[in-house]
Amino acid sequence: MKVTTGLFKGKNIDLGDDDNVRPTIGRIREAVFNVIQFSIYGRVFVDLFSGSGSIGIEALSRGAKQVYFIDNSPTSIALINKNLQNVNAIKEGVGRFDVIYGDYKRAIGRIRAETADIIYCDPPYAADKIYDTLLLDLALITNDGGLVIIERDKELHISSEFFRLEQIRHYGTVYVHFYRKIKSWVEK
Repeated sequence: MKVTTGLFKGKNIDLGDDDNVRPTIGRIREAVFNVIQFSIYGRVFVDLFSGSGSIGIEALSRGAKQVYFIDNSPTSIALINKNLQNVNAIKEGVGRFDVIYGDYKRAIGRIRAETADIIYCDPPYAADKIYDTLLLDLALITNDGGLVIIERDKELHISSEFFRLEQIRHYGTVYVHFYRKIKSWVEK
C-alpha cells in the first residue's frame, strides 16, 4: 500500500502479518481524504484504532500539524512506528505525532480536552459494543465544529446530543459516516 498524496506520496505503508489489522484500502482512503482535503492542513488529527497507521500518515502527508495514533495492539503500535520510519516522518520535519498504546477510552484521556479537529475511527467491525458510547467518549476531545469519521461494514445511526450525522458514503462493503460536533461537552 502507498500514501496517496502529499509530502509522502508514493511511499510504502507496511501492512504487517497480523490478520487482525484491516487497513483502509487506498481508494477508500483517497475518497475520504478528498471529502476532507481542505480541513486537514494545520489541524489536529486522531487516527483511532490505527492498525497500520495509514490514515494518520496520510493526514501527516497532507499537512496536519499534530496526529495522534491510538491502538491497543502491541503489534499495531510496532507497525505504526515502523511505517513512520518508512516514510521518514521524523526527518521530513512534518507535523508532530504521538503513538499511544492502550484501550481507546484510556488513550483519549491522554489528549487534552477539545483538542481534536478530525478523528478517524476504524474499530474492529465485530466490536459492536463500542458504538454505544463512542461519540459520547469522543465529545470530550473534539473541538466544536470538529469532525468524527467512522468506518464500518454497515450503516450506523448513532444518536448523540453532541454530534450531527452529516453524510454517509458507501464504498463497496464499507460505509463511512461523517459526524460534526455541534455542542460543547466541556464547560468553558
